[in-house]
Amino acid sequence: MSSVYETLAERHKPYRQAEERHRRALEAQTQADERVEKLERELRDAEDRDRQQLGDALIDGAKPAAAAAPKIGEKLEQAKTEQQAVAYAASRAGEELDRLPAENRDAWLRQAKADFQQARGDYEAALEAWIAARERLAVEASLVGFLATGQEHSIGFAARLPVLVSGVAGLRQEVPAADVFDALRSELADVELDVLLVKREPVAT
Repeated sequence: MSSVYETLAERHKPYRQAEERHRRALEAQTQADERVEKLERELRDAEDRDRQQLGDALIDGAKPAAAAAPKIGEKLEQAKTEQQAVAYAASRAGEELDRLPAENRDAWLRQAKADFQQARGDYEAALEAWIAARERLAVEASLVGFLATGQEHSIGFAARLPVLVSGVAGLRQEVPAADVFDALRSELADVELDVLLVKREPVAT
């Protein structure tokens, strides 16, 4: 089952766009962090080489080679600046994503309620269609038996259905088929009642 966030992204373009921007920001933040770590390693290595080369030059009375560490240090400082900027952008993108449901609450709630009623109707129609199809299947099976043998056959589904017992592997319990249908109707009624009883909380400011 989809999470509420996945459902929001599927149904509302602004939320989907904000979610995508937040994802890109997080990816950019990860890349910025990795670049800083890489340059920090390179700087340490360069500083070690520069010290060795300077020491060798002083001992040998030679002209020291140009140090590599300063240039890498400049790149590192720039990378750290970009790292901070990207982290801030990622934070703001996350905040924007969190704000959208509250900012669009009225319109999105109206649509969600309408979609719920549609889903409820689909569930009820599918359940009744399943029951009717089950009964028709038994009728057709009996007709096939009669036409094939010339004798009336009572072919149908069992009045009781084997149902797995929760928490007990392999254990089944026979339940009246009518009880299964009633349980599904009750489930539908319970979900509808839960939705009706949901209290609307004030939007945090």
